[in-house]
Amino acid sequence: MTTASQPVTPPRRRNAEATKARLMAAGEALFSAHGFAATTLDNIAGHAEANKAMVRYYFGDKDGLYTAIIETIIDDVLANLESALAAPADPVADMGDFIEIFARAIISRPSFPRMILRDYLDGDIMTREGPARKLRGFMDTTRRFYLAGRAAGRFREVDPHMLHLSIVGAAIFFSITRRIRSTLSTHQGMADFEIEVAPFTRHLRDLVLSGITSHKG
Repeated sequence: MTTASQPVTPPRRRNAEATKARLMAAGEALFSAHGFAATTLDNIAGHAEANKAMVRYYFGDKDGLYTAIIETIIDDVLANLESALAAPADPVADMGDFIEIFARAIISRPSFPRMILRDYLDGDIMTREGPARKLRGFMDTTRRFYLAGRAAGRFREVDPHMLHLSIVGAAIFFSITRRIRSTLSTHQGMADFEIEVAPFTRHLRDLVLSGITSHKG
């Protein structure tokens, strides 16, 4: 039963939202598995069980769908970061929390780092203004937390871009090698290759903070 305080979404709108969600989920799965160039609209439509014309209707073209997927993922990650870190406390602790939350966000959605890595290798992502601008938002967030600690005299001088690459690079590599490490652990007897997410993100936090913390005085 619905009440006046619970607006009902019209069936047509619900169907449209469901179709868009299926197309975006299909695109994310296929782009991450095969890359942008090798993924066709027919592939996406078939995976989503939707008409190919719906991609053009909702997103304009394949590039528009790709951009929408990347921007949505980045917006979700940034929103979660801002929500989790809304009340600044100690700048070193805040930076550490940011590193852990950011790394977990990347690792928890393995299709995202695969999409980004393929795009970087192909050199295509910088030609798309929306995704490039959104990705810049990640670096700006890293810079903001670093500069807060720097202004408080808690961090030594480092290049914020290099700092960002260190965090992102470690998280992406951990994500894309998970299956390989699991296989080595299970089938090759290399149990030390099996690393859980929480210990890794804590290690990354400690490693980065030890590298940037000022020890003056």
